[in-house]
Amino acid sequence: MKRSLFALARCCQLWCVCLALPGCESGGIAEGSVNGISYEVHGGRGLEINDNAIKISSGKNVLEIKDGRVSLNGKDRGPIKSGDSLVLNAESQLSVNGEKR
Repeated sequence: MKRSLFALARCCQLWCVCLALPGCESGGIAEGSVNGISYEVHGGRGLEINDNAIKISSGKNVLEIKDGRVSLNGKDRGPIKSGDSLVLNAESQLSVNGEKR
């Protein structure tokens, strides 16, 4: 229960930080860390955490992390775990730990 509340609090904190960034709505960078996975999403506008799934929206792109897998727009892009780092750049290219997926 404490972990779920922490995740919710962290989600709200990251969302508020994103809203406070100048230009976030029109192409800013959403960045942070959730469940030990650091992320940087160019144009990121929304972060959702529910049922152990993380969903980040960026324009037409939807990045989802669930059950140890990462997907982009519904297409599986491989495994991801705590300690990994992912980047979704402005050209919709996804990389995990510096490797394109």
